[in-house]
Amino acid sequence: MRAATSVAILAFATPAIADSLPTMGRISENATPENIGPVAVSLADRSLDACWTNLRDVREYVEEKLVDEGFEVTQAGGASYSLGVAVLASRRPALFGQGPCQGLVNIYMGASVLAPNEIRADLFAGRLRGNFTVAEFSGIIPEVDNVDEIVTSYVSLFFEAYRERVGQN
Repeated sequence: MRAATSVAILAFATPAIADSLPTMGRISENATPENIGPVAVSLADRSLDACWTNLRDVREYVEEKLVDEGFEVTQAGGASYSLGVAVLASRRPALFGQGPCQGLVNIYMGASVLAPNEIRADLFAGRLRGNFTVAEFSGIIPEVDNVDEIVTSYVSLFFEAYRERVGQN
């Protein structure tokens, strides 16, 4: 219920915010649910001073958007791919009280690739060899009191760009 209320509020706020957000990204046209399979959601909160406070709402929103696009959402151990939202933000110093938050948001879909046991087991077995990214979307968080709406707007923009590129729905 809380997530639905947040999404309803954001439906009115998102267009105004989204128009002013600088973004960059890339999305593979092959990043379809059929090619990727189950996806886990991962959030990385690297924000300070209560800049990002709605992590649960963002997780639920991302899961809802993934399902809307035809993906199966699962827990981390049950998926090869994950969709991550990483926020790096902090408050600028202010003369009196707390200053505004600013930072970066990165949304990505990818998989971590581990070396098979038969390849140089002595050096690589079970160790991370690299990341395979099929979609990435980044943007700047301007000076705001709280980055919650901006992060949700970026998630919305990510899925709009995904739909435009992949053309699933």
